Amino acid sequence: MTDISRAIRRAFLAAALVLPAIHAVAAGDDSAAIIIDNDSNMVVIGGRVVPPHPIPQNFAAAGGRIVVDKPIGHNAGLAGGSVEIRAPIGGKLGAAGGSITIDAAVGSSVGAAGGEVRIAKNGSIGGTARITGSRLDVDGVVRGSLHAVGEILTINGEVQGDVDAEVEQLVLGPGAKVGGNIKYIAGSEIVKGEGATIGGQVVRRDSASLAHEASRSEGARTAITVIGFIATAMVFLVVLACGAIFLAVAPIFSVEAPDRLRASPGKSFGMGLLTVVGAPILAVLLMITIVGIPVGILIFALYPLALLLGFVVGILWLASWITQLARKPPPPTVARAIGYFAIALLAATIVSKIPVLGGFLVGLLLLMGVGALEVELFRRMRAGSGAMRGRVEVVRP
Repeated sequence: MTDISRAIRRAFLAAALVLPAIHAVAAGDDSAAIIIDNDSNMVVIGGRVVPPHPIPQNFAAAGGRIVVDKPIGHNAGLAGGSVEIRAPIGGKLGAAGGSITIDAAVGSSVGAAGGEVRIAKNGSIGGTARITGSRLDVDGVVRGSLHAVGEILTINGEVQGDVDAEVEQLVLGPGAKVGGNIKYIAGSEIVKGEGATIGGQVVRRDSASLAHEASRSEGARTAITVIGFIATAMVFLVVLACGAIFLAVAPIFSVEAPDRLRASPGKSFGMGLLTVVGAPILAVLLMITIVGIPVGILIFALYPLALLLGFVVGILWLASWITQLARKPPPPTVARAIGYFAIALLAATIVSKIPVLGGFLVGLLLLMGVGALEVELFRRMRAGSGAMRGRVEVVRP
């Protein structure tokens, strides 16, 4: 019993650490919550994130602005509105953000994606650099190869390996040095400043060669499209079956859970975000100790079920909204409710195919559904009501 109570206390402690971190990001303030801080590693989430001391091993952070001004011994994974590297990183760097600036040494490879990615004059990359963004600037040193995808790539520094670029414009400044070959796809010829040096060949891949490669991959793209269609149809049928079972087995709950989303959208979003983001972190923290391993495994086992049921609740809410929009009365039978559920699920599936926006909206629906599911479960637990069955209206505006 002592071990179990200790594991429960650790679970609550981990949840207490995750919750303020999510709140800091959602509030957009300058606070930061330390999720993991041991002798070697640190994980931080917050509005403005700065490592409080040198990190001997790994550092992971997410926030509005991330400034690494203390040395990182091994690897770093960073995601934020802006990311600035001002101190050395001993291993690999993975970064994503609106703007990324590397103004210190990175011992190994770099993968960076953002609106603007800049390897400043004092920045150096020990291995391969893979950068993606609208504007890409290399003023420092890349000791390996450079792979770039974006609009404008400007090299004023040194790339000791090859350059492979797919950009609108490629510019080599007066002091640029490329030790290997340059292979690029661009809307115009490379612009080479006076004094720039290239150790290998320069190859521009024209539209004819691209068309040839496109024709060779047409069959593969068709196969991928067919597979994607089949996978989408299978997912649709699985979720539809789960929704039908949910409506038939728990008709009262299938009404009241979506009502929680309508009545308390902010609370549903907060609970959903805490669960989707915090549950895996909590499970990992619990599995650090032998006593917490069973609880961590249980959380991982229940996590997919919670996501599925939460998505079903989100679709049920969308179905009720559709009936309200169409000015139709709530379906009086389970069969008709399943029909409205299928219409809502089809609408969500179509919206999910919209690039970027579709994924965001469906993800938001998932978060809200998971949160509404938990809010309703907690409400029933507090009320001491386990009733999940009954004959009531299944979907209502």
